[in-house]
Amino acid sequence: GKEEASVTQTGVAVYADAINIAHDVANNEYFPGQVDDVQLFYYALSPEQIAKLANGNASVRFAE
Repeated sequence: GKEEASVTQTGVAVYADAINIAHDVANNEYFPGQVDDVQLFYYALSPEQIAKLANGNASVRFAE
């Protein structure tokens, strides 16, 4: 397939019962496309870790 558009949204949203991906709960709007790459981390990533992920660096190792 061919990527036609992308949206980056940052921030922390905490819900007791659900994780909403591609859904703006406040406005009840959904992302008008497909989501094919989602990663969840239980800690904040450093700028270096984010840059390596964005560049497709498969050799990134994260502490547990």
